[in-house]
Amino acid sequence: KISHAELVFANLLLVFVTFGMERIWLLRHESRRNIIYEKIELIKPENKEELLADLKERTGLNIVRYEIRRIDFLKDIANIRIFYYEDDSK
Repeated sequence: KISHAELVFANLLLVFVTFGMERIWLLRHESRRNIIYEKIELIKPENKEELLADLKERTGLNIVRYEIRRIDFLKDIANIRIFYYEDDSK
């Protein structure tokens, strides 16, 4: 028969080992950041590559993908969420 303390310990050990493997050893951590973008003409679908290149140049990050969250045509700005991998050297 197993005690409650042993069961809790086994579960916590499993959670920490899984977290350690995912976070440290196996997976690259994808980070995200919200930015306000003012070049509203680049948010069109046909300008997808230009927008990605401009975002990479302005932020200095190796952006993997982005989401256009909100567009304000009155102020000519867009709220964009960018996704990038954290640098391993940090």
